[in-house]
Amino acid sequence: MRRHLAAAGLLFTLTACTTATSPPTAPSPTATESPTIWPERAAAIADCTNAVAARPAADGSIPSEPWPTECITLTEGQYLDAYMDGIAQAAQAARDAAQERSDAEASKDAQTP
Repeated sequence: MRRHLAAAGLLFTLTACTTATSPPTAPSPTATESPTIWPERAAAIADCTNAVAARPAADGSIPSEPWPTECITLTEGQYLDAYMDGIAQAAQAARDAAQERSDAEASKDAQTP
């Protein structure tokens, strides 16, 4: 039992010494901070987002592979962000089109005597 206590004490002492002398790490950025994006990169991301939004398949899915040619200059993280934004853009366009069809049918029904 004494050996276990001595080993635990030694381990605690060594751990305390190494943590006390370790240099502090830089704080990680918060969610509200955003990296600076150059205008050219922002334009490339917007072009990629639009290209993704224009790719829905017949079943409404948007394939993530292969990357559209507008996206090849982006990093993987930038592509994933543009891909998710493109999906949202395509979904909104589909909702808008469905609403327009519904409004047109309602208008046509209202005009029929």
